[in-house]
Amino acid sequence: DALAEARQRGYAGSFSEWHREIGSLAVPIQGPNGEVMALNCGGPAFAFSAEKLHGEVAQPLLAAADVIARDIGGNLPLVHLIQRRTP
Repeated sequence: DALAEARQRGYAGSFSEWHREIGSLAVPIQGPNGEVMALNCGGPAFAFSAEKLHGEVAQPLLAAADVIARDIGGNLPLVHLIQRRTP
């Protein structure tokens, strides 16, 4: 199911589900006090197909979310899915 897939990948996708002409991905971020937020990237389906989002956007989005999470003292629920860069 979609929730299990999102847990496995570390991000969720919406491909023409909310709006038939929009595709997007979102990565959850947990703040230092347990608050939950998300980093999202998407746009028109003709430019942001599922293939493009998974193939070109997912890893940079996970990496950006990891940087944000570390900067605010939080974490990513599935941090093992990304390759961390040391500053």
